[in-house]
Amino acid sequence: MDDLLANFAEPDAQGPRAYAEQMRVDHPELDNTVLRADAVVSVRTFHTVLFPS
Repeated sequence: MDDLLANFAEPDAQGPRAYAEQMRVDHPELDNTVLRADAVVSVRTFHTVLFPS
């Protein structure tokens, strides 16, 4: 799970880029910057719920 978190650590990381690219294929009207930011927040939240500090 730490690898997942690392892949989504910032909007320009590989994870958010791939997520945004795929979402834009299905929903071209969506904003790339917002999609990347949403991906980062979602993975951070998911990780925090699974591994609270």
